[in-house]
Amino acid sequence: MSKIAPQVLKQAVLNVLEGSKKKKRNFVETIELQFTLKNYDPNKDPRFNKTVVVPYKIRHNSKICMIADAKHADECTELGITFVTMDYLKTFNKEKRPVKKFGMKYNVFLASKNLARLIPRTIGPGLHKLDKVPIPIDHNSKLSSKVDEAKRTIRFRLKKTVNINVPIGSVDLEPEQIIQNINVASNFFTSLLKKNWQNIRSVYLKSTMGHSYRIF
Repeated sequence: MSKIAPQVLKQAVLNVLEGSKKKKRNFVETIELQFTLKNYDPNKDPRFNKTVVVPYKIRHNSKICMIADAKHADECTELGITFVTMDYLKTFNKEKRPVKKFGMKYNVFLASKNLARLIPRTIGPGLHKLDKVPIPIDHNSKLSSKVDEAKRTIRFRLKKTVNINVPIGSVDLEPEQIIQNINVASNFFTSLLKKNWQNIRSVYLKSTMGHSYRIF
């Protein structure tokens, strides 16, 4: 159960959206949820790297790339999904710079399930370091549905800091859609902590170029 007061949350969402309307940008701003932990030591307490699927997209236009086998490559071509092959990844020769450049081009990576284990052996840990481990997709799954799900997937990865920021939506969503995403994401995140909401010091809501608003 969320500990964020509904009125506080609603007002913060409205403030974020109003701020984005007052100062028009040449792109659609992403809205971010910013958590700070308390009484939680990442060096001693359990770290995690988990994902949750929220009801609505977390970015206006998520850039998705699939690392595809021959069958998935055909599906990607048919659906207009960007893809690369393992042969393309081999051209990086495990060099950090091209792998990082490749990883920064996209928000989310998918991979044919039979290739998932081969990717780190081929290009090293670069995508893992960027928190962009490819989501494995088998051939029994409908690719278009998995792409839609990927656009609604938030990854919570606790590193060596007590701060975690995640995309939660974009300013073109309706207020209620953003609120639903926030409630699902925050409840999931706190469920990963030892003492749930008691380990949360603060939660802020912020658009890319806007002010931040404390909601907890």
